[in-house]
Amino acid sequence: MLNKILFIGAISCALNVFAGDIAFGKVVGTKVYDFSNNKAIKVYFEKGSQLWTPGCSENGRPFGTITYSQKSDQAVNHMFSTIIAAQMSGKKVRIFSQAENSCEVDFVGLQESYY
Repeated sequence: MLNKILFIGAISCALNVFAGDIAFGKVVGTKVYDFSNNKAIKVYFEKGSQLWTPGCSENGRPFGTITYSQKSDQAVNHMFSTIIAAQMSGKKVRIFSQAENSCEVDFVGLQESYY
């Protein structure tokens, strides 16, 4: 019985790990919007990057959005700096959203492999 409980718990934890992941791969573009109705940063990944949130893809490229009004200036600056560093160095980035099926970036990880 204990083995079944542990197995179900492990499966539940494993499924939750991917719940908010948006994408993982190399950044090929960033757009900074400062319009009256749109103040955001949009980060685009190369085609073929891992995509976990199907709605976060344009023309076969995964993307994520950082909306200024939803974060502190410090958080935006940290995430944007990490993304630009990855883009300039050709390193991979993982982006994650706290909300399931959302393209809003809440976490940025500069990492060579997915973990």
